[in-house]
Amino acid sequence: MKKLFPWLSFLVLTALFMVALFYNKTVIGYHSGTLPFELNRIGGIGAILSGPVNYVVDGTIGNPINLFYPWLIYSITYPIGYALTSFIYGYMAIFAIFTYLTLAIAYLVAKKITGNSVQAMLFSVFWTFAAYRTFDVTRSVAGEALAFAFIPLAFFGLYKLIKTQGKSWWIVTLALTLITYTYPTIAWVVSIYLIIGLIILKNKVTDMQSMWLGLTKAALISFFTTSFYWVPLLEEAKIPFQPASHLQIQTAALNPIKVLTNSVTNNVTGYGIGIVMVILLVWSFIDWHKLTFIYRSKLVWGGVSLILATNIIPWPLLGSRFNFVLMLPGMFMIMATLFISWVGSYVVASYQKSWLNWLVAGLALLAFLVPVVRMQLTAPTSDRVHYNNEASLVGFYNIDDYLPTAAAQNIKSITKNVFIVNGKREVITRDSFGNRVKFVTPKGIINTPIIYSAGTRVTIGGKPVHAYVSNRGTVAFKANMKGNVTVTSTYTVWAKAAAIISILSFIALFSGMLYDIENNR
Repeated sequence: MKKLFPWLSFLVLTALFMVALFYNKTVIGYHSGTLPFELNRIGGIGAILSGPVNYVVDGTIGNPINLFYPWLIYSITYPIGYALTSFIYGYMAIFAIFTYLTLAIAYLVAKKITGNSVQAMLFSVFWTFAAYRTFDVTRSVAGEALAFAFIPLAFFGLYKLIKTQGKSWWIVTLALTLITYTYPTIAWVVSIYLIIGLIILKNKVTDMQSMWLGLTKAALISFFTTSFYWVPLLEEAKIPFQPASHLQIQTAALNPIKVLTNSVTNNVTGYGIGIVMVILLVWSFIDWHKLTFIYRSKLVWGGVSLILATNIIPWPLLGSRFNFVLMLPGMFMIMATLFISWVGSYVVASYQKSWLNWLVAGLALLAFLVPVVRMQLTAPTSDRVHYNNEASLVGFYNIDDYLPTAAAQNIKSITKNVFIVNGKREVITRDSFGNRVKFVTPKGIINTPIIYSAGTRVTIGGKPVHAYVSNRGTVAFKANMKGNVTVTSTYTVWAKAAAIISILSFIALFSGMLYDIENNR
């Protein structure tokens, strides 16, 4: 029974998490449009194997969002939502699955590294119920919240890489691949931290040549396993597009005083680390004398990451030139949460007092439950999204992230289904079927209200015609005769090649994994 305790407790904790956040058949949506954005991503997976763009969801405009955001992990939600006749249920299901995975992987990683089941359990609870992860859930930034499951695995990979002198390279590869297919930006940040960690721990490496060989394998195979994501992305990025905005933390929220206030008041709908992380950070510095060099390094990096998560660094200024930079403060907040949770779990467990372990773990759960329940009870109707609204949500369009710039500037005419035929505005009836749109068009130059993306193909009467990007960022073509038109989203030759490379790389990854496991029995 003792061996089953962690796994059974994770089921209870997952149920607690889900009931607190999703009870009363209501999903809280504090950031208007973000939940519909996620539901449209799920709905768009229905025809994903045939083509990356779905013309049924997201206002039927052909949003290329699944070319910019990885959909592989999210694909779990579609069959669940389809079976339960609700994508919101699929959305909830993936949170339940990944909350359990976050608890389980965090526990296993900490247990393997420290050999201390108490510290492992504390770290698992601190990390999974962290205020910043809850903040991501309340603002429906699902990918970032789901990525929490795999981040500790990457650092376990670094630990094994050093311990085996490069032989267990596959763990780093697996972790970075899973993170990339969940939330790509954090994969880059984690990679940088892994390199810093390797530099700090270089004295523990006895065979540098084998280490670099293992690290090279990990980097190369990660690069190739994720090629099915980044190759189509690079192709689509050739078309000038709107940068992401809904995932960014607002500039005003980055103020250090605001971050501190949100953290101390445990505001889980505001940007911060939460009261538990503040207590663990202060407590760990008080017990500095108890910490080994490695724990001190992690604590320092936790503090540095917290500073990097504020506008002490001029992120808005840097972001004016490179928009993706504005996502980095949130990534650093995740890293701060990781390191503080790790060191804090060690400090609490070091007292070797059972009552203290239960007290602090209970505090972490209360720090999650109290604000979430209060939020559920006090949220106005305008902030509640009921499950029976799903049909309108999936047909809803509100976010222009990654749309062609020209399309974002002409979005009203596009969403109103306005065709421009020989320079005149017309509304033409069209039928959407997954990755295909059909309509009848007259002879002439046709400017459609369908977003142009890489791999778009047009046929008239079954015969292919040349398609190009219109001045609205939409599909345009010349029709030499009246006929039945089909616009289809397909994968390009490069994207198909990338898919094959990814599959072969996954085979190499699992071969390396099996070889390493067999040799270490």
